Amino acid sequence: VPISIDSSNSDIIESGFKSCKSSGISPLINSVAFERPEVFEMALSYGANIIAMATSETGMPEDENDRMVNAKKILDKSIEIGFSLDEIYLDAIVFPISVNSQCGNHYFDAVKGIRKEYGSQLHIGMGLSNVSFGMPMRKLINQAFIYLGLESGIDAGLLDPTQIKLEEIYEIDVTSEKLGLAIDMLTGKDEFCIKYLQAYRSGKLK
Repeated sequence: VPISIDSSNSDIIESGFKSCKSSGISPLINSVAFERPEVFEMALSYGANIIAMATSETGMPEDENDRMVNAKKILDKSIEIGFSLDEIYLDAIVFPISVNSQCGNHYFDAVKGIRKEYGSQLHIGMGLSNVSFGMPMRKLINQAFIYLGLESGIDAGLLDPTQIKLEEIYEIDVTSEKLGLAIDMLTGKDEFCIKYLQAYRSGKLK
């Protein structure tokens, strides 16, 4: 089973790479970013797959356009130094829907645009449960988000397998009132999550 090495410290990352070397299985580094350029070459030399962040040197993206610009920059750099698309997992940056009712749309639209430009070999996804942070009935929100993400073109993600089972997503009841409320919230049709929260407080989501 491939190991995922998650650290912002380059020395720790290299220690992880050295520990994985004898297994012959390519590890995954979470993550590469422009502020740590040495990690790109390190990952390449150890034959690792990489998670690339759709962030910039100055911070997080505001909308789908920022994500597209940031993604293109880091993907093109990764390809230029020798990574193939199937060795790259793009973190398209998931923000909590409670922060901004358009966070879902910003993510989905960016995924569609990146998928269209880079094709099916590139992996896209990452911290999918971030979307439900601070909200009630997180599993329902996460299921709806993954359902919409799959429709948009994701094929990867950081998931809790005890909470989210993909077979449940594939068989999800799209006519469910509960799912409809979550989808409306995630697609910006329920500003400030008001209808979703009202439904939760009235017991409709149980």
